[in-house]
Amino acid sequence: MKKIKIFFINMLLIILIMEFLSFLMIRQDSIEFVSSFNESAKKNKQNTLSYKYAPVRVFDQKKLVEKRRDISFGDKDKGTVVFFGCSYMFGAGLKYEETLPYVFNKMSGITAVNMSISGGSILNTLNDLMDDDFYKRIKRDCPEPVRDIVYLYINDHLNRIINPYLSSVIPIDREFYQINPFYDVDDENNLHIKNPPKYLLPFYSLFITKAYYYFYRQKFSEETKEEKMLKLFKAAKKITDKKFNNPNFIILVYKDGSHYGMHKDFMEKLEANGFKVIDSEDLAGHELDSLKWRGEDKEHPNAASFYDVAKNLTKVIK
Repeated sequence: MKKIKIFFINMLLIILIMEFLSFLMIRQDSIEFVSSFNESAKKNKQNTLSYKYAPVRVFDQKKLVEKRRDISFGDKDKGTVVFFGCSYMFGAGLKYEETLPYVFNKMSGITAVNMSISGGSILNTLNDLMDDDFYKRIKRDCPEPVRDIVYLYINDHLNRIINPYLSSVIPIDREFYQINPFYDVDDENNLHIKNPPKYLLPFYSLFITKAYYYFYRQKFSEETKEEKMLKLFKAAKKITDKKFNNPNFIILVYKDGSHYGMHKDFMEKLEANGFKVIDSEDLAGHELDSLKWRGEDKEHPNAASFYDVAKNLTKVIK
């Protein structure tokens, strides 16, 4: 009995030492990252960052509804196209009239619903697709049928689906960590969203400093991310097929700050599962990666790029 007690005490001491060392490691990593980022951010007049350890809150999708763009209404006989994505599709830095859904609406006469969210990914799309209020809004306000779903994909979306936590480096004005629900897709492409028990939240706040978390974020290969993303897309398509009676599901690929779009094999897997994958540069008829086609932040698409993309998007969505 005494030996067992000594064993557990030693194990506890080892864990505490590892926890302290991992805290120092991540803290130093955060400091170095913040210093480098802030130096560049100040030059480009962007928001600065800070490292800190804070309480955890469960992400609330409903709070994002008031930040949506308006619906661009078109011909009542032409149906509706619903657009999803992140700040690219939202039109960060652009006027409402310069966003891709709005320009598409004016060129095609088709009602366009912009359901994108800055910082979003396929997870936000799935939240909307599982929300009854979303369907009530579409059915109440928009012409039937919903003929197409358009999702604007950037490479960074792979990183946003991997871990439920934000990084240990967070915006300086945020007082908490955000934890997402857990998304699981079964073999039949059914989606299951589970919220973590509230009584565990204080432990997540401690867990976030662990070395395990740090390495957990680093160990995923591109193939693993794409495998998970494929499952999430297939779940989204199964939901839209059922609730919107088999609309076309278009994935519009746009290069982000990594200057990369989508791996060819991942694109082929998506197409094999019924998705139509289109490179935004193919629609525009020219490259969109240079500063000529980016906004003042040198990252997000500008109005000119969306105008050129929308011209041929209207031909794809007839």
